[in-house]
Amino acid sequence: MKRWIAVLLCLCILPLTALAAGDASDPAVTRSYLTQVWQTQILRLCADDANAVLTPVYDRALRSLAEKTAAGNLTAQRSGGRRQVLGRVMLKQGDVVYPDPGCKILLRSGAVGGGTGLVNVTQGTDGTGLLAVGDLYMQSDTASTGLTVATATAEIWADGILRRQASAETDYGSLAEALFEMGLFRGMGTGFELEQGATRAQGLVMFLRLLGKEPEAMACTASTPFTDVPRNHWAYGYVAYAYSTGLVNGTSLTTFSPDAPVTAQHYMTFLLRALHYDEGTDFTYNTVLTDCVKDDLFRSAEIAAVSSGTFARRNMVYLSWYGLFCADGKTRTLLLEQLVQPGAVTPEAAAGGIARASGPRIQ
Repeated sequence: MKRWIAVLLCLCILPLTALAAGDASDPAVTRSYLTQVWQTQILRLCADDANAVLTPVYDRALRSLAEKTAAGNLTAQRSGGRRQVLGRVMLKQGDVVYPDPGCKILLRSGAVGGGTGLVNVTQGTDGTGLLAVGDLYMQSDTASTGLTVATATAEIWADGILRRQASAETDYGSLAEALFEMGLFRGMGTGFELEQGATRAQGLVMFLRLLGKEPEAMACTASTPFTDVPRNHWAYGYVAYAYSTGLVNGTSLTTFSPDAPVTAQHYMTFLLRALHYDEGTDFTYNTVLTDCVKDDLFRSAEIAAVSSGTFARRNMVYLSWYGLFCADGKTRTLLLEQLVQPGAVTPEAAAGGIARASGPRIQ
């Protein structure tokens, strides 16, 4: 009996001895455990810690890069170089354009004061005073004193050589072009129309684009109770998708009011929802314009500027562009990064958009 007890004790002690004195031929821990379990867990923990530390740094660096690029683009514009143009030119308040003789200009939106030697081809008159929207002008052989932009933005079509002396005002037009480059903003047939008031339908479309949900919205055929958004309405799919997924409500049980003005308060609510901030905890609809400042997403001066008077399409563009460089309330990654990762915006389009943006933020 004692002999069997001794054998059992030896069998129990041997594994402990091997554990204490294992070598390469008799390891205490198997290599497969080290490589498949322990190493994997350690690497994952290291990656999580690195992401927690580096992601905010990366986001701040990308945001800073975008702002520095915009400032650099403004400096390049103000150098005043002459260039051949055929197509759209976005201008901002205080910009002065000097067309060469023979250069043709058509004003699409905004207010621009005519310079000397400009001829209104459409009317057969000289081009003194403010340019008329939709009329075609051509610079005569007389040197122009320059066409000065009087509104926050202006959009012209030009064919010829011109020189642009850029002001230091907010460049909403370049931000619109940057969003256009990314596929997040479109015009209205005649142009970007940045001086027009933004509508509820336009605000909703921008919201869905910032969510990366435009493809789903365009394909949506769900029904809605809104009689003022019939199936042949240009925004039907967007409204149907947003309503069916609980993203928006109507202005009544049977109306959506797609052409009614959207306010800065309303659009900022859209933007914070896109950034996954909790409504009721992080912000409320009534206090959203101060909440976004408190959360360090926008400055007080910016909110004062975009919420003063009519909420124009340029204001929607401004909030949308800089909203792309705000950190998500849940993941703390940039909204732009959340659009690039699933392919809603390609990296090339994102880089192209950043390269187009110009000018400083509202101070």
